Amino acid sequence: MTAQTNPAIDCPLVLACDGGYSMQLATTLRSILEVSRSSWPLEIYILSNGFPESTKRRIVESQPAGACSIKWKTVDLAQFARFSTLPHISSIAYARLLIPSVLPARVSRALYLDADILVLADLAPLCQLDLQGAVAGAVVDERVTTHLNLGNRELNGSPLPSVRKYFNDGVLLIDVAKWRSERIPEKAMEYLEGCPDTMFGDQDALNFACDGHWKNLDSRWNFYQIDLAKPLADMIPSERPSIIHFQGWQKPWDAGSLNPNARFYDEFRSRTLFAYTPGERLGNVPRILWSRLKRFLRRFTLIVHVRDRLRSIRTQEGSCSRPGPPQSRSAENKGETRLKSRCRFLSMNPEVSVVIAAYKRVKQLILAVDSVLAQTVPVAEVIIIDDGSVGELPERIPHMIAENSAWRARVRYFWQENQGQSAARNNGILRAKGNWIAFDDSDDLWLPQKLEWQFRTLEKYSECGMCFTDAWFMNTSRMKMTLFQLAGASYSAEMGVIDDLADFARQLMQAWTQTMLARTDVVRRVMFDPEIRYQEDQEFMFRMALATKACYLNMPMVLVDRSPADVRHEDESLKWHQEEYRLRMKQIRFEKSLQQSESAAPRAAAIFRQRLRDTHSAWANYYVQSGDYRKAREAVSTAAKYGMSSGVAVKWLLTRIAPAALKAALEARDRNELCKLAFDPLK
Repeated sequence: MTAQTNPAIDCPLVLACDGGYSMQLATTLRSILEVSRSSWPLEIYILSNGFPESTKRRIVESQPAGACSIKWKTVDLAQFARFSTLPHISSIAYARLLIPSVLPARVSRALYLDADILVLADLAPLCQLDLQGAVAGAVVDERVTTHLNLGNRELNGSPLPSVRKYFNDGVLLIDVAKWRSERIPEKAMEYLEGCPDTMFGDQDALNFACDGHWKNLDSRWNFYQIDLAKPLADMIPSERPSIIHFQGWQKPWDAGSLNPNARFYDEFRSRTLFAYTPGERLGNVPRILWSRLKRFLRRFTLIVHVRDRLRSIRTQEGSCSRPGPPQSRSAENKGETRLKSRCRFLSMNPEVSVVIAAYKRVKQLILAVDSVLAQTVPVAEVIIIDDGSVGELPERIPHMIAENSAWRARVRYFWQENQGQSAARNNGILRAKGNWIAFDDSDDLWLPQKLEWQFRTLEKYSECGMCFTDAWFMNTSRMKMTLFQLAGASYSAEMGVIDDLADFARQLMQAWTQTMLARTDVVRRVMFDPEIRYQEDQEFMFRMALATKACYLNMPMVLVDRSPADVRHEDESLKWHQEEYRLRMKQIRFEKSLQQSESAAPRAAAIFRQRLRDTHSAWANYYVQSGDYRKAREAVSTAAKYGMSSGVAVKWLLTRIAPAALKAALEARDRNELCKLAFDPLK
């Protein structure tokens, strides 16, 4: 298809695709052209490693006549062969690094688009957007950004670039001249040479190369399908995002797909020469039926969870708003018999003590206690340790226990001087009467079948003395993944045993105390370390894994509160925002974990040595920026003792010969005004 391009739109579109995505390419182009009629004809470049001529004709003939001028560019991907990609992503993704070399010199900006998208609004406003001096415009990836902001530098064991904000490169508005002058492709290649196994390949490399020099676009220009509130077909056009990105494993074009947007996508596909034939549609029917059956079986447990959760909420609302007279003992016995009859399969006669360390936030605490009391396996007791609250909490909780029969029977309240969560939990552990102990945070909620499913898992793996579960995050619009996903823990089975302590140490974030259930005798041998008052649960969970075999339940059974930090944190926890405090706590934690693991788990000890190296390197950054170069040199020397890396080596040299230059670079990094040096200053 050839046509004279529209001179008013001096922003050609660029897509990269191989033969395996020819249908998706044709469908994406069709969606672009149908909503951009006012900009016809569009100039479009297709980067590929070779398309058959017959396929090219089929793609071109799938588009409206006179709508565009398509130029096919064959690119050599040999230089990227040694770099990794995710299993479902082709190496053609690296072609976007070659964009400046394939575009004519006259082109000042270009819009790159992935082929797994639908464009639902005119692209002219995006093409004409002011980049304000940035090399590119892109939409931030909130999930990876949140993962990085929590201090994680790896995902599923693969390194991530050390950037403040991370973007998805499926939609890139590129200032071609700046892209060339800032040497973005060269910097990306330097990153790939140093990290050939980086998880997201070209995307990680571009984030490294563009860090601090890209403009954050409105999310409507690259909106993930998993973030849709409802199917696209159920939205009026004004509600739909401008570009919908079908990121992830469940694609709407897969045969037998139950993707809620499959029919919507098929409407665009049906207007191309890649439309399903009647025979293909008929062949999809048994696949769809089989997929629906598998989904029902897989999600049946989740349906039960939701049903029980709604019932418990209604019960909680009734008991909190209209406390009635104390229930008769016979009625209590009947209720307990009914609950225990649901778990007669259990052979371990569980008596569970639940410890909740609390500090202020009484409303959240009441909901947390109610969620524990709503368990299908009844708990023996709930022990609330008030860590020095004054005001509403110490007044209201005893009142709740006196007035609410469910609380009166099982909830025990104790007040102590403020000593931190670790000391409060230890207080509760020593007071526990049950043969099993679980913990909940005062602002987190358990799903009703949490304990039941954990005991099912423990009964299957009787050699284990501890079980932890996955969790969801609530009161946040950013963290839309589960705890396991956030930690990079990938389990295919519904339940299983932790066999590799090194992997567990690498992904300690997967095991939080509010998801854990463990034998009381094991917990009392381990106890929390009161000296650690930040991320103390990770150090505790690792020592638990040293003391007993651990198993996991690959189901989210806890709702973890992730309200804004200024809502959740006060008094002592405000120190968590201070870099010096965080580093001191991390150093103590990693030193103790290293000492515990050196003989018992040498491979795990290697992980903690690396973490200590990173921590002391971060201390060096802190001292450099504080102007204390002597302590910075000591810190980087200590980092080198735990393991040398190229970053530590360069930093060791700079702290001795050019500390002021290092300070300037770190300050520029913090202002996001300078791309990273050839080494990662956080390592």
